[in-house]
Order: sequence, then C-alpha cells, then structure tokens
Amino acid sequence: MGPTLLHDFEAKAASDPDFPVVERGDLTWRRRDLLDLTEEMDRLLPARPAGSLVAIRARNGPTLLASLLLARRRRWTALLVDGETRDNQLTQTVELFAMDGAVDVIESCAWARRAPQAVHWIDGDSETASLHWGPEFEADPPAFVKLTSGSTGRPNAVVATDSQVRADESALLTTMELGTERVLTTIPMAHSYGFSSVAVAALRRDFTLVLPEGPNPLSAIHCLRHGAISFLPSVPAWLKALTDLPTAPARLGGTRTVISAGAPLSPAVAAAFRDRFEVPIHNFYGASECGGICYDRDGEASVAGALGRPVDGVEIELVDQSATDGDTHPMNATHDAAVGRVCVRSAAVALGRLAPHDPADAAKSRKLVVDETLGNGRFVTMDLGQMDDLGLRILGRADDLLNLRGRKVHPREIEAVLDSYPEVRESYVFQTAALGTEVLVAVIVGAEDTSRAELLEWARARLPDYKVPRAVARLASLCRNPRGKIDRRRLEDEALQALRESRNRVDP
Repeated sequence: MGPTLLHDFEAKAASDPDFPVVERGDLTWRRRDLLDLTEEMDRLLPARPAGSLVAIRARNGPTLLASLLLARRRRWTALLVDGETRDNQLTQTVELFAMDGAVDVIESCAWARRAPQAVHWIDGDSETASLHWGPEFEADPPAFVKLTSGSTGRPNAVVATDSQVRADESALLTTMELGTERVLTTIPMAHSYGFSSVAVAALRRDFTLVLPEGPNPLSAIHCLRHGAISFLPSVPAWLKALTDLPTAPARLGGTRTVISAGAPLSPAVAAAFRDRFEVPIHNFYGASECGGICYDRDGEASVAGALGRPVDGVEIELVDQSATDGDTHPMNATHDAAVGRVCVRSAAVALGRLAPHDPADAAKSRKLVVDETLGNGRFVTMDLGQMDDLGLRILGRADDLLNLRGRKVHPREIEAVLDSYPEVRESYVFQTAALGTEVLVAVIVGAEDTSRAELLEWARARLPDYKVPRAVARLASLCRNPRGKIDRRRLEDEALQALRESRNRVDP
C-alpha cells in the first residue's frame, strides 16, 4: 500500500505542527491539535477490523477532519453523511448498506474541546457485521463512500480508493492554481464538492479553513470582511445573494479565486458578481463518481453560460444521448453542434457503486457494482453536453429528453435559445397533450412588450422547426420550491391555466 491521506497529513504535521487548519472566531485548531484529537478518538471508539464500513455524520469542523484521519489510520471504509442528516435517515442508511457502525459528532462539544461528549459510536446490525469486501480488497480496502441522490429515492453509494480521492484533489489544486490559501468554508465538507476541494485539501495542503461562527449569512460576510479570505468555494444561490446584498463589502479584499458548483450558474449572476466585486466566478463542474470534470480557468466561460475546459488529467467525450446505460458508445461526431452524454475518463473515477444489502443473499461480502456507466476509469454521466470554443456546455439531463412524434427534443436546448432573447429573464419548456394535441410549450418570464409571434420567430431562426414551441405562456416568475429548484408540476399547471385563458394559444 502506497502513500495515503493519513501519510500526507502526518508529513505536513511533522514539518509544521503549528500551521492553523481550522479557524472559527477566536478558536484555532492547528495540525498538532488535529493529531491530538485523532489520538483521543482512537481511544474512545471501539475496535473494528480493517475494511469495516463506518458512517461519519459531522458538520464542518475539526472533528470531521479528525474522523477522516482516524478512518484512514484504522483502514476503515468511511461513508460521509451530512451533519444535517436526521437520526432516522442515518439509521436507514446504516441499515440499507449493512454498515458496521457510525461515528456521530456533536460539533458544538468539539469546539469546546470536549471529545468524549462530542463523539458517539452507533452500533450497526450485529447480524450483518461479518460482511466483508471481496478478496481483491483484502490487502487494501476501499477508503471512502460518497452518497449521491438516486432517481429511485434511495441514495447511490459511490466507492473510491484513497489514491482516487487524492488524484482528484491533486488535479483540482493544479488546475485552479491554488497554493497557501485561507478558505471561507460554507459548503458541506461531507458532500463530494466540499470533500475534495476543501476537506481533503486541508489535510494535504497549506489550507486554513475559516468557518463562520453561525448559520446566519452575515457571519460569512463578516469572514469576508475580516478573515483575509483568498479562496471562496460556493454555490450559485449564495453568490447571487451576496451580489444582491446591500450590506456586502464593496470589494472582497484579498479573495483571488471564487468557484461555483453544485447547480447551474446563471450568466447574469456571473456578470453581476464580476462587475460588483471585480473578481470573476469560475464555474466548476464535477460529480461524486469521478470528482472534478471541467473548470473555467479565466472566468470568461461562466459569463457566457459555459463550464470551461477539462480539469488537468481528465478526458471528455460525448456518447450517444439516447443510448441505454448498457450501450454507451462514442458518437463519432466531432463537430461543435454535436450533443451527447458526457463521458469522463481519469485517474479519479471511482471503483463503482456499493449495492444495498440484500438480507436474502447468503454471501458474506459487500457487492461492488461495476458496469458500462461507472468503473475501470470511465464514468458516463446523465448530463447532455455540447463543446464549443469556451469548453463544455450542459444542456440538461438525458433522462429529461422529450420524445415528440418520434424525435428527441431536449428542453434545455430550447430554453437556452429563448433565454438569449434580450428581454427574456427566464424560460421553461415542457411537453403536453393537455391542449388537444402533443406540443411543446414555452413559459416566458419577461419580454412583456414582445409579441408571441416575435418570440417564436426568434426561436425559428435558431432551431429546427420541430424544436420550436407551438404555445407560449407568460408568467410573472417560475415557480420554485423552498430550495430554489423549479417546481415542475406547479409551474406546468399554472402555464396550462394561463394558456386556457388566452386565445389562439397553439400554432397548428
């Protein structure tokens, strides 16, 4: 077994034990403090053999980092769970994957340096505790499992080795040209985005994680004003709120690098942020299954709605967008207009997915699923992409494809055209037969003084005829849920109601 995340941190701690890894207000945790906390947790937690599958539920803080170090020391397979996860959800996850147990962290106690009160062990089911990884992992069990949301409602569990996680972090740090950094840490480090770009980097590099003292956004603003922040990894909603906030600092001080991931970044937000703070937002696109995929190196792609070029060491190709999961083959199309599912090859692609435990299965081993979509250094996403001179653009998901009279139509492609109309603020396209015939409907926000005919003419000049909507509904805004995502059912109901109340609503 070669170098590991634990070895990397121990080497850093030996060379500079007093380097500050985590700061929160007046509290500082240095490398030697994290080592001490890891030692104390090692004494507190029960012994479990190498290869044990153990959940770690923790909010951002020193104990999450120490838990990762302890898991590597004991050669456990650590499954990261968001600190906001409810007790019943944690229990369900432990049962679903027949885990050996869970480390549960009360971070408030950890900040007070009371490890016995901060760290609790939750036993797994004793009947499945004998499950083990296959013989190929006997000498070196997988290091990490990252949870992702599944289309069936069950979580997907992505299994990765220590070397795959470290390869991802190395590629990201090189691509983003990061060195010694002070990082405003508001994204969850238990999620793939925060895990690779923040948590792993803090253990391998000269990163100081500056954590807000409270959940109030003003605490993060205080850090931006007074924390000498150089690196800001964030999400579009937070960056938009910062841009719109009257009390935000006029400048971001020494902040050199701002990245956005986790959701699509509006070009308008990217432009407004750059204009206000004189710092660009760099789009970052990745996935739990493979880590970083694309990065906008100069910030120009983000303003134009693109994601930039592949991360160092990552190769991208487009595969047939209508292919099934077991039949993902290259498109053999290189022209700029080609649209296909994004396929990633890199040293950071995970081993595969962990299958949920089947109580009826008599086998005493954990099952790793490797198929045409994930494994052997290759991951085929469900994202539909297109390449141009600014890099990759994501047009939507393959499972959002519409079948209109035998032809494949992706609504995001049409929305991009409608959004490019100067006075359109937002658009949404869906398919319905509720108007007496199968048609595409465009929901438009803005462009109040533009006629329906003008909007459709704009689309017709830029799209094949079968992709041009036949109905246009105007709404004051797109319906969204509390998390900011479009509420499709409600939005489509409102659009249909608006169309029923109008005349000449559908083109023949």
